[in-house]
Amino acid sequence: MITVSAPGSIIIMGEHAVLHQQPAIVCAINKRIRVKLTSRTDQYIEVYSTFGYLKTTLNAFTKHENYRFIRAILMQFKKMCETGLTVHIETDSLSHHQGLGSSGALTVALISALYQLNRQTISSDNLFKEAYHIVKTVQGVSSGIDIAASVYGGLLHYQCQPLAIKPLPHFSLPLALYYIGYKTSTQHVLEHIQPIQTCLPYLLIDLYALMGQCTQIAQAAILKKDLKKLGLCFNFYHGLLDTLGVNDQLISQLIYTLRQQSTLYGVKISGSGLGDCVLALGQKKAISTLKNQYIPIDIEFSGVQYEK
Repeated sequence: MITVSAPGSIIIMGEHAVLHQQPAIVCAINKRIRVKLTSRTDQYIEVYSTFGYLKTTLNAFTKHENYRFIRAILMQFKKMCETGLTVHIETDSLSHHQGLGSSGALTVALISALYQLNRQTISSDNLFKEAYHIVKTVQGVSSGIDIAASVYGGLLHYQCQPLAIKPLPHFSLPLALYYIGYKTSTQHVLEHIQPIQTCLPYLLIDLYALMGQCTQIAQAAILKKDLKKLGLCFNFYHGLLDTLGVNDQLISQLIYTLRQQSTLYGVKISGSGLGDCVLALGQKKAISTLKNQYIPIDIEFSGVQYEK
């Protein structure tokens, strides 16, 4: 049995703008997806996961939504699947309902496990490229930012056009995550803002540029360990996301509840919006009235890894 794990991720800053030649900041988090692979003597693919149990052959593999990444990976790497496979997928409280880079982590872990099972090596850079290709094939649109976090770990400066992935210093930011209770897929969020793209294209270009400037200031604040300035960037960037149209009533209520806490420097959406999570900077423990929505996280400084 081969076991490989990869961390999930959260975007610190740069949502949406990262798809438009602007920089972003992302970090891996201490919630992992673990993939266990075992070769079989027959041609069947068996998958055990939180989605349930599936037994099929590679050619008859279901196109069901829950298995689309697994299917895409196994079809892409058919030569590594000449016999059947048993696939166990385990998570450290990393739910696909909450996002948190779970699809990217699964893709990175499964591809890496296939290479390990076939006694082949793959560099981190090539693993990123292979996983990015899979995610773009499945989703249609992807910045690759969550894949970078799952491959390399830590706190990263990320830009997809042109591609730039740079590690930032090992600085353990005091972050707390609160789940709004629902998630809208990135594809649907992008469809939601398409009318703005059509009617006000030049304003959007300026908005994305402003987001990029805010991210650059935030990165400088991280390098100086200036939490106060970073918190101001959190609040400012959230306002830009609101302007983009990816805020909603429940997110706003949660944001303003958190902003009443004197211990917090800033609060913003983390993710594509219209649901997903809210990220608070300033203290790691839960606000007493929001314990049911609190997701404890820490920055994970190790990326994908083979577990003996």
